[in-house]
Amino acid sequence: MRLRFLTTGALSLAWLGIAMGIGTMSPEDARLDRKRLEKITQELQTQVSRNQLPGAAFQVYRAGKLVFQDAVGFQDRELMRPMGMGTIVRLMSQTKPLTAAGVMILIERGLLKLDDPLWKYHPRFRNMRVLKYDGATETVPADRDITINDLLLHTAGFGYSGGFNDPTGDGPWQTLELPFESLEFFMDDLADKPLFWQPGTTWRYSWSYDVLGYVIKRITNQSPDDWLRQNLFVPLQMYDTDFYVPMSKIDRFAVAYTMTRGNVLIPFIRPRMDPLQAFSPPTFLSCGSGIVSTLHDYSRFALMLLNGGEIDGIRILQSSTVDMMWRNNLNLALLPMDLNGWKSDMNTGWGYGFTVSAPGPLPGVDWSKHTGANKTGSIGWGGGMMTNWIASADNDLLVVFATQRLATPIPNTFQEIVVEGVMKSIKGNSPRKLPGPEGPAVDYEVDDGTNHAGGSGGNNRGFGLGRAARNPLPGLWGNQWVQTDQMELLESLTQEQAERSETYQAVEKDVVGTKTTTRFRNNA
Repeated sequence: MRLRFLTTGALSLAWLGIAMGIGTMSPEDARLDRKRLEKITQELQTQVSRNQLPGAAFQVYRAGKLVFQDAVGFQDRELMRPMGMGTIVRLMSQTKPLTAAGVMILIERGLLKLDDPLWKYHPRFRNMRVLKYDGATETVPADRDITINDLLLHTAGFGYSGGFNDPTGDGPWQTLELPFESLEFFMDDLADKPLFWQPGTTWRYSWSYDVLGYVIKRITNQSPDDWLRQNLFVPLQMYDTDFYVPMSKIDRFAVAYTMTRGNVLIPFIRPRMDPLQAFSPPTFLSCGSGIVSTLHDYSRFALMLLNGGEIDGIRILQSSTVDMMWRNNLNLALLPMDLNGWKSDMNTGWGYGFTVSAPGPLPGVDWSKHTGANKTGSIGWGGGMMTNWIASADNDLLVVFATQRLATPIPNTFQEIVVEGVMKSIKGNSPRKLPGPEGPAVDYEVDDGTNHAGGSGGNNRGFGLGRAARNPLPGLWGNQWVQTDQMELLESLTQEQAERSETYQAVEKDVVGTKTTTRFRNNA
């Protein structure tokens, strides 16, 4: 089933919640080439026809409006259920940006600090031991405590397991029976193991965001799913986003596929037989890879970031907070990042929850002192089932992509077909000014067609986002490439917290109203 934009009926648009909120714009008005966007559909259909993908859907936004959307293939090939905009997919690691935003909300409310030690929320993480070297059995004391900042940056010293950024192959995956019994069980087991690296010395993709889920639970006295739903999903009107799919929505839940060694696409998780995400919340709520969502829902989250923290008049995060998330926060000595063969280039760093692409290393420029609401560069992060997204500030573009195929080595569908196609469709500047309450409005400028975060050599394997940015415009919001001064950032955020109490109270009233509307909608 195809849902090419501007051929979709008004009722479908209302069902998606677009007509009332985000709004729509034709490709021509958005200064994009309609025919080039339609070619993306053709190329995705070719991959479906060649059994490389079961189905796929994508949406393109510019100037904050939906410009184009389409879907090909099936969410369930065996039952011939077509892929669509309302298909619910497993986000896998695309969960991490949502968790990062939840953590930043807690920081804004003064309930959490970036430099808080992890042991403050789980005492057994005090006085951790660290493996003496890769593959060693001997350990040495940790040089310092693990902090919340380390967890956000994947510099805590954890890995994943099963050979996934785990040098010894001995991690929770080997020692616990899946699914994990609970967050508490997971944390206790993790605390009993030595770290692979000294905190702050190595970037390694890891269990850090699952640990942050536990921190959220400890601070709020709520399970992470309930707290994120009330404080992020409901205010953003992300009504199909959760840690599981209820019976009432199970027919929209996509089958998960994988490719055999003989290049045969086969299902390996069917919706009604999903042991973790069907019918009821799982016992282990994974804030690193456990959320399900739709294109429409995730686009509202990403547009909120692109708009500097607000959407539809509701502010979710302050502009200074989004600025912190949108800049490279890794020590340059830890770059390039290495994720099982995917290596970032020197224009790509890690913000909070996603990669950040910068115009390029600019020696001698202290980007950390720029805090205006205008921004440049792009952000995004994908998931293990090949879902992905990119928000490009230089082009005022958001691209979101959904499929459900385990990210085994295949052509980089999102980067090489979807993102490249959208970039090549650009015919002019965005029709709107840069959003944001601070600083002068500045026109967007068209980049060279390659401004999106990601790795070198096109070898992402479903993680990250393509090639580096080469946009000539420096000096706008985010992507501060010289290592930022964390204390300066913390002080600026604290100052803004003191100035925003009245605004926060107003937003809280809006959120309460939204919750009431949601309860009415769910009971209807």
